[in-house]
Amino acid sequence: MVAAIGASSLAVQLGDRDGGFAGPAPLTAGRQPTSSLLIDVDGDTNLDAIGTNELDGDISVFLGAGDGTFGAEANYPVGFMPQAIAGGDVDGDGDTDLVVANELDGSVSLLIGAGDGTFTLATALPVGDAPFDVLLEDVDGDGALDVINADSGSDQLSVMLGAGDGSFGAATTLAVGSVPKGIDTGDVNGDGFLDLVSANEGSDDLSLLLGVGDGTFEAAVRVVLGPLTLEPQSVLIVDYDGDGELDLVTANELSNDVAIRIGRGNGSFELPYRIPVGTAPQDVVAIDTNGDGRLELVTANEGSNDLTIIRRR
Repeated sequence: MVAAIGASSLAVQLGDRDGGFAGPAPLTAGRQPTSSLLIDVDGDTNLDAIGTNELDGDISVFLGAGDGTFGAEANYPVGFMPQAIAGGDVDGDGDTDLVVANELDGSVSLLIGAGDGTFTLATALPVGDAPFDVLLEDVDGDGALDVINADSGSDQLSVMLGAGDGSFGAATTLAVGSVPKGIDTGDVNGDGFLDLVSANEGSDDLSLLLGVGDGTFEAAVRVVLGPLTLEPQSVLIVDYDGDGELDLVTANELSNDVAIRIGRGNGSFELPYRIPVGTAPQDVVAIDTNGDGRLELVTANEGSNDLTIIRRR
């Protein structure tokens, strides 16, 4: 599922298990959707569709029927210019809650789920300037989800440790490269603790922050993407080559490609290589689209209004 920015809709394309997809089935959403999420928010085990609407300052929720169709749209106000969304159980009641990064007002909106597909009014969690991406992960190992977001206007990441009851501590900031747009987590050095990586649009690089396991991180280390790799928008930590070690993959808007750095398992990486994709890729995900046990990379290309699927040989 992708957010169709110019069409005020979310596009759902059903896979055929052979690596192909049906034509997009649009879900009419708000004005200028910027991100999307598939997650079960009503407890029926069917995936539901959620999108952020930049110009309306809200999110759209569509409950899934389990057959590829979705119910009517429900809207929930959040902050100004929402850019990204993540879901998880932050208060320990077994229901899915949501967090949304709002670029214009420097906040993350927290919406507590009732378990039936509805949510409370959003609570604003203050973070840095121009938050552009957000994650829910347990970075301190206490079993409670924490909030991590990329503050693109202040060249930092914000970490808010969760108490497990829906409340969070004050944001701790971590300096990274210029204009961080995307973030991801994974244990890249094999010590059992989650690490952070940010994709930095302004400095055309990545920042790697190794986790200590208590919610704190070592100072950021610059990870280069190679010459003329321009404006990374998102980063993915994934074992792309299937060797058991985590790798780094970025979608690079101005160079119209993805950059891949194969991990060695100790926090270091092989030299980058690049693969051309469509115009102005904004996001990249890894998924086995044809059931062969190997991951494909899929990029959402804003400039060419399409997706690129990269199959591993």
